[in-house]
Amino acid sequence: MRLEVPVGTLVDDGVRIMSRCGYSCRRVTDGRFVAMTPTPEGNLGDVAHDHIDFLACHRTYQYGLVSVTRSAALVLDSEGRVREVLTRFDSVGP
Repeated sequence: MRLEVPVGTLVDDGVRIMSRCGYSCRRVTDGRFVAMTPTPEGNLGDVAHDHIDFLACHRTYQYGLVSVTRSAALVLDSEGRVREVLTRFDSVGP
């Protein structure tokens, strides 16, 4: 994801890049995003990021009976540029 939208990218360019990759995005002001972050043990844990301005981007894939949603938060700085990219994956299936 960071390769697709590098830090420093303007918000409008970030939306265009993510749309080309099949994501739908909306802008969130003073919101919350729960990212999957590596733990010291090497697992993934949920970490909440509160009161951030970001582009919330989502894309859903279907793998047989399993539906996987890949989500990204392109965290914005005060000038409307991407300063950080947060991600998470969620799946639903039998």
